[in-house]
Amino acid sequence: MKRCELDILDVTIPGRPMRSFTLAQANRSLVLLRRVVEDVVDAYQRAVELQQVIECARLGPDYGQRRQADTRLTETVEELQGYLWELDEMGVELRDWQAGRVEFPARAAGRHIRLSWQLGDPEVLYWHEIDSDCEELRHIDTLPGRRPQPVN
Repeated sequence: MKRCELDILDVTIPGRPMRSFTLAQANRSLVLLRRVVEDVVDAYQRAVELQQVIECARLGPDYGQRRQADTRLTETVEELQGYLWELDEMGVELRDWQAGRVEFPARAAGRHIRLSWQLGDPEVLYWHEIDSDCEELRHIDTLPGRRPQPVN
């Protein structure tokens, strides 16, 4: 998982039984998931900017600006925590806060894998082995047991 750059964001979500998605289920969930992930990316960017404002304000005399940014950052982090809970309820895991990449637990050819979708993609386009580096994404057409899709 790409490390969250926000020092104050530490969300621990109690473990729940892992849901397993088919590719079709993952793609159907994108209607709702896309909205939540858009909100995550927006809130994350705001939080990073607020953290930078706070760091700069520490060097200057404007305590009021720092206090206001602290309050807004706390509110934004709480907002992000809510989005993470929503994602957890959906059964997906956020992998990249900035790009909006999420993963769906799945099985293919008897193996545990992760299907990967990123904000801006029209559908789930990638997957990787559960025990491999999540940066080693493979195109969905190489998914074991998947029939090649006709080319238009």
